[in-house]
Amino acid sequence: MDSTRDQHVAYFLALAERAEPELQGANQLIWFDRLEVEIDNLRAALEWSLERGEKGVEAGLRMASSLWWFCYFRVESEWLERPLNKIQTSADPVMRAKALSRLGWVRSAVRFDEALLDEALALGQTLGAAGRDSVALALLGKGARSIVQADYALGKSLTGESLKLFRELGYRWGICETLGWLGTALILMGNLQQAKVVLEESLALARQAQDGNEIGFALWQLGRAARARGDYVQAMNFMADSLTFYRRMKLGHGVTLVAALLEELGKTSLEQGDYQQAVSHYKEALTFDWESGYEDNIATGLEQLANAAVMNQQSEHAARLLGAAEALRQVSNSPRLGYQMADYERSLESLRRQLDDAALKARWAEGRAMTTKQAVAYALEKS
Repeated sequence: MDSTRDQHVAYFLALAERAEPELQGANQLIWFDRLEVEIDNLRAALEWSLERGEKGVEAGLRMASSLWWFCYFRVESEWLERPLNKIQTSADPVMRAKALSRLGWVRSAVRFDEALLDEALALGQTLGAAGRDSVALALLGKGARSIVQADYALGKSLTGESLKLFRELGYRWGICETLGWLGTALILMGNLQQAKVVLEESLALARQAQDGNEIGFALWQLGRAARARGDYVQAMNFMADSLTFYRRMKLGHGVTLVAALLEELGKTSLEQGDYQQAVSHYKEALTFDWESGYEDNIATGLEQLANAAVMNQQSEHAARLLGAAEALRQVSNSPRLGYQMADYERSLESLRRQLDDAALKARWAEGRAMTTKQAVAYALEKS
């Protein structure tokens, strides 16, 4: 029986290692589907490996590390957590650094775990050339976290370091992804022409590899750059094309990316003064977030609909939405990200000009009293 199970582990370890490069290329959707079909077998192989002593756990760690991009889109971090916790620090350091850096990224599908990225970075830096891949990915993760927390200068610096390493390694996915984040930082810093150059390189490399996720990411950021330049037609075109790629992703995080693109389209419509179109995009995004159960995103969706309502002089409606969003953020411990603060503060400032303090507090309290289900239903019905 043990021999049969060992053969089972060996087969699915080989499948996972074969899948790793395919998940970041032209056949990624085929391989996502193939791994979904084998999900029970993969889990069983991982379970058995964890019962087979140190060598078995190392096989499980190799399997999980190879499946990290699949785990990222499934938003399932336990694949890597369990073998890492079981093996502690006795694993081969190169393998451990790889696993830590990838677990840091898998967790970032929900919220960045900087402690993991710091551990991966510190370990990878002791390994010389063997650790460059892990160092590059950890630097990228830390750079991405800095960007979403609105520390754009640090994000630009960290992604620049990461990009240099990925170029040395010739890791096409790493180059594309890093260029995308670097472009994001440049947009938010106002360096729009430089951002355009960086993002066009990312898009060209992604199209050459036919990597749908990276094509979608580059188009998304090119859309943001175009919007920042005031070129709304091009922005909408880029974002609509990006949305087409992300709609093909059926796994968990793919759904959140669809919602994020719809929110970007909503913001672009709102900046053009098209309130109805903006609300339509925001409501579709909120529906995706509600159905997927990501409470962080639901709070953001409520706030975006509130921003649209403020701009349309629907002050009391906006106040209820913001009250509901505040309550949800407190319950789910999901603070607003740094880059979201400017839009939120502008919306709140406008709302305070539209409502007196007593009315604002009363409507806000009504929103806070809603359950998440009630708040979503209210937002979708009344917006």
